[in-house]
Amino acid sequence: MAPRQTFKSCLLILAILVTGLPHRPAMANDESAVVNVYGTQIKPVVVALPAPVIERRGPEDVWVGEFRNRLRAAIAFHGALKPLPQKAELTDESAVDQINPAPWKAAGAEIIVKTRLGVEGDQTIAEIWMFDVADPKPIVARRFRVANGSGADMADAVADAIIGALLDSPPMFASRLAFQYRQPGQRWRELYTADWTGQGLTQRSSSQKLILNPVFIPGQYAILAVGYGNRIPALGVFDLAAATHREILSTDATLHGPTVAADGKSAVVAWERNGNTDLYQVDLTTGKTRRLTSGGEADLSPTLSPDGQSVVFVSDRKGNPYLYRLDLKTLATEPLVLDGVYLGEPEWSPDGRYI
Repeated sequence: MAPRQTFKSCLLILAILVTGLPHRPAMANDESAVVNVYGTQIKPVVVALPAPVIERRGPEDVWVGEFRNRLRAAIAFHGALKPLPQKAELTDESAVDQINPAPWKAAGAEIIVKTRLGVEGDQTIAEIWMFDVADPKPIVARRFRVANGSGADMADAVADAIIGALLDSPPMFASRLAFQYRQPGQRWRELYTADWTGQGLTQRSSSQKLILNPVFIPGQYAILAVGYGNRIPALGVFDLAAATHREILSTDATLHGPTVAADGKSAVVAWERNGNTDLYQVDLTTGKTRRLTSGGEADLSPTLSPDGQSVVFVSDRKGNPYLYRLDLKTLATEPLVLDGVYLGEPEWSPDGRYI
């Protein structure tokens, strides 16, 4: 095996009392912590999740059970971490903000997350302390509040905090999935959302007949998608909070592949007009469009960079579908990959370093 690579440890004491999407606690940025990498494979970090300490006024047993089950499922889902088997969990008699590392290490745990749950008014409180078995001092201490939320909501926030601290990765468990779906008995494929487990299935459109390429709009509780409510394609915003739909761009030609800027103010879409497909920038408030590419080639699958300065897309302008990058300020285009038979569906990494 290759030598173990150790990322820097982190110490983050306290604090996040802010809520993001409805019933979703937001989280502060975490620093890096520790993960072991062997060669080209990751050895999952074993995380112990002992039973929470419940304050005198604590949440109901059903809430606690939902919290525990969801938290274990989230840790197992990630892949780089895995929960310590429940049969190996210990009864830790130490204070909730302390550990006795020796028995946990013997049980096979590398990280221990201890939790205290309580209720204040209409809010449920979760305090967590995360320890490395190699050091009895907490590497993370955090406090969360969720108003009228479920145990699943709290577990998702805690799981994001754990993974963010250990792997320096962005939150994922507060995410929602958006997709087209036709339930049994339904005539049309409509827009639906669900959480990362596939639960909480909620219909978000009606009589659209078809929904294509739904994408969440950053900073808004809304989705941008191409719908066919009148049997012709229209780019529209589905406001999830208000349960409304607003058309931005309607056309008798094909629209597909919208990608939304990080500020949520504009999008880039592939639009077929007069037999040719080019890229257009669309203002999501006014519907005003700006043509970005032109010519006899098909330009498809745009994806905006995180900094909003450029678009990577697929084009057959050199025969086969290859990758190109467009500068949004100058509209200059350069080839990125001119190899292979077919390249498609590019996507930027969150840090903008990779495609």
